[in-house]
Amino acid sequence: MKTFNLIILFNLIFNIFIINNVSIASTDTSYFLHVTDIHYDIHYDPGSPNNCIIGTKTGMGCCRKDELPLDPYYSCSKWGDFNCDNPTYLNERIFSWIANSTRTKEGIPPLDFIIYTGDSPGHHLPSQSVERNIECMYNISQIIDHYFPKIPLYQSLGNHDTYPIDQTMDITYDRILANASSVWSKWLSVEALRNARIGGYYSVKLNFLGNGIRLISFNSIYYDKDNLFGIKNDTAENKSGYQWLWLEGELEKIKENNDKFIFINHIPPGTHEANDYYNGRLINLLAKYQEYIIVQLYGHTHEDRFMLHKVNNNYTGYTLIPGSLMTAHHDPSFRIYAYDKNNKMIKDYRQYSCSLRDTIKSDKVLCNNTYNFTTEYKMNSLSLNSMIKLYNQIKTNSSDTAIKYIKHYYPGANHTACDTQCLKNYVDEIVVSV
Repeated sequence: MKTFNLIILFNLIFNIFIINNVSIASTDTSYFLHVTDIHYDIHYDPGSPNNCIIGTKTGMGCCRKDELPLDPYYSCSKWGDFNCDNPTYLNERIFSWIANSTRTKEGIPPLDFIIYTGDSPGHHLPSQSVERNIECMYNISQIIDHYFPKIPLYQSLGNHDTYPIDQTMDITYDRILANASSVWSKWLSVEALRNARIGGYYSVKLNFLGNGIRLISFNSIYYDKDNLFGIKNDTAENKSGYQWLWLEGELEKIKENNDKFIFINHIPPGTHEANDYYNGRLINLLAKYQEYIIVQLYGHTHEDRFMLHKVNNNYTGYTLIPGSLMTAHHDPSFRIYAYDKNNKMIKDYRQYSCSLRDTIKSDKVLCNNTYNFTTEYKMNSLSLNSMIKLYNQIKTNSSDTAIKYIKHYYPGANHTACDTQCLKNYVDEIVVSV
């Protein structure tokens, strides 16, 4: 614990002298990176079987030395495998590629900040522990900090970051929160750090984007449907350190000052692990402050997708998910957002994926800008109206929009023909009504 206290002290000093003086080019557009669901395996073993008896049948994955092979199988590459969690080597090389790309004229524009919406540990649940999951979160943060030491990093907690998975029981989750807040402390204010320590949520000013811009990180794990210690009604809110009360207070301050905010979170409302209490309360609350929201960014699903929120049959907001950096039966992916500092809105995003097959073949990581939102879907902006329009086009499959959406949903995967029922499955998961 003394070590982590020293880390917090150092990071608070860093915060005072560095974070408040972050300087960026005086342009009208700011760029930031969003990554999520890295799921890396500390014990990934190149040469081990990529198809195995226990890992394949349970969904925990393979590529470990002690796994019993299941025919047909191949040797896991040092770069990773579609049936396994990520190796450290792949994670490091992808962030190295991103960092190097920001230094080239035709590459990724210089980044002003980074968002990581959680899930560092892998899926091999029997070998996990509080210490191991803390180690995973720390290692991923260190990799990002190594390649972007002067770029602010803002994170949220995922359901795999807990131990056991999805659970927030006091005896273990308090240790998770203590260590996570310590790891995050480099870029958090004193107040934000205090809230992160209490419940894994916080709010920070993004002064480098201009006056009146904030980022709010919410902790959705308390409302995970699989969480035996979770919160299903107002009477249990003390378990989260009264997160809803805190969030409403933050949103009221934003409204009073006519500010804007970016909202980051892990589990999207309306997905299968989100409980009904969470779905209704979060969507209704954010609907009250929709005019102050710049964008809502989530992770968890591992898919490149979006969702629309409806309250009383009216569209009130949308969420964006960039796909996972983990090779979850598809290529690793990440996203670069373009933010207009004059209009205080997201102008566009660039989607990137790293072909695992080509990377293995060439023995170097190969990432590409697979599409840009506005050009791919022929939209003028990235707004609620644009997302409603996109939804209607997918539903009717006008101008092959649905084909594009399904192709990007799992980058690099082998896509089969999508019939009427298949298309309905994609369409039905987009709109969440409360």
